[in-house]
Amino acid sequence: MIQINRKIRNLEQALGFNPAWACGSAALAPQLHMLGKILGGNLPPGGRDSLLLMALSLARWTWQHYPLDRDALRLLCTLNDAGAEFGAMGRLVKEIFSVMSSFGAKAPANFETPDALNRFMGDLPDFPGKDALTKRLLAEQALVHEPADAAGAVEELDAELFGLWQATARLELARKRGEDVDFTLLKPVWDEFHWHTNFCLALHDLLYPAKAGRMGPDVSLPPILLYSWNKCDALAQTLSSLRDSGIEGAPVFVLDNGSTDNSLEMIRGFERNWPGSFSLIHLPSNVGAPAARNWLLSLPDVKREPWAVFLDDDVILQPGWLDGLCKTALANPGYGAVGCRITDHIPPFGIQAADFHLLAPEEAVHSFEDLEEQIFPFCSGMGECGEAMYSYTRPCVSVTGCCHLLNMRAIEAAGAFDVRFNPSQFDDLERDLRSSLAGFPSYYHGQVCVRHMQHSSLRQAMRIPQQAHIMGNKIKLEFLLDSRKLGRLREDSFNRIRVDLFRKCARTEQAMVNI
Repeated sequence: MIQINRKIRNLEQALGFNPAWACGSAALAPQLHMLGKILGGNLPPGGRDSLLLMALSLARWTWQHYPLDRDALRLLCTLNDAGAEFGAMGRLVKEIFSVMSSFGAKAPANFETPDALNRFMGDLPDFPGKDALTKRLLAEQALVHEPADAAGAVEELDAELFGLWQATARLELARKRGEDVDFTLLKPVWDEFHWHTNFCLALHDLLYPAKAGRMGPDVSLPPILLYSWNKCDALAQTLSSLRDSGIEGAPVFVLDNGSTDNSLEMIRGFERNWPGSFSLIHLPSNVGAPAARNWLLSLPDVKREPWAVFLDDDVILQPGWLDGLCKTALANPGYGAVGCRITDHIPPFGIQAADFHLLAPEEAVHSFEDLEEQIFPFCSGMGECGEAMYSYTRPCVSVTGCCHLLNMRAIEAAGAFDVRFNPSQFDDLERDLRSSLAGFPSYYHGQVCVRHMQHSSLRQAMRIPQQAHIMGNKIKLEFLLDSRKLGRLREDSFNRIRVDLFRKCARTEQAMVNI
């Protein structure tokens, strides 16, 4: 265990103590960033050889998970030409890179349907390894669209070419099908990739799962709060999924934020037939998201409870979601918010939000040329597909307001939502930051998944007025919080997730040694 954590410290040193690796290393961008740091930096003499071997391992992992990405292909080809021994995988990479370099169309990050994949591969010129690549991509499609029948496609792959992707695919299958994980198949991968943040966190939570079962009968379920403006059809789907998700005993409060469509009549229909406590609040005009949230938080039946849940009006909930959040809150009473994994509601179920952390200004992409920005929220999973690598639990700076459980003690300590962020955007992040500064950080429970019918606000902003509004709120955000406090918050948050990762890495190693 000591040796495992020493290797991670060597990795930290090679990366210049950059906290981004601890935030997540399962997505393409962080992997390419880590490889660039290790291969292009000044490596510590004591760990040089092990870090170079780690870089070669990471390069294999990166390509197997993103086999059509040109940056990954170019990197593997460069390493191969420099003498790295990738065997059959290296030969296939060179074939694909040669074909993709001369091919006009760019491969999408994710194929939305099997037909889209088949069309792309049909247009791609033939080359010796095309069948092997096609099988790998079809296996990924099966994981998304036909998980019940995907095991055969996954196991038929050539392990020399795609063994690392097979490992994560087996985790995906186990989660999707509710099956036990065969840890003996994962042991060789763990031995090589113990430093992989997401793999370590996900494997740890599989080896040491949270206690199953509902909360005790003496614990009341928190009030569930929704607010909506002119989203009648989406809200109807949300309320239907909420009713069917198993929340008996949880009071529901729905605020109609001055809707002018049929929302009010639709909500009244649910109110008449709701199996439990259901309260409708109707406002004559739209007061915006922060004020609507504060209105709901001010209700006497909400204020007297220790926790309260906020849901967006366009989510699809699955059975067990509330139990998962509540049990996590009960196990972590000192946290200000407990959130979950949010994905698109249609295949391939790309991740919209997971755990958010703060990057240092020198490691982040800036939005303004003439403003000294300090706040750079970072979520490594955004846009990624697959759930296994993001189904972990750990502390973070912020969770998405799309579905989060709020600690009312944190509301008392740090205040509610700031109405200066009307009608929305950054109001949940700003409240989470204030909560963290007041001693109530956030906690991510990635084993709970909620589908979101619309993209996040930042991904929706296609028109200039929308973009201007979001950028205006970002400027407000920058000037509301003291830069020195934010610096301490970044440091405290990184130390928190670093300690959490080291502890889980050691516990996972202890379990895997005995397998």
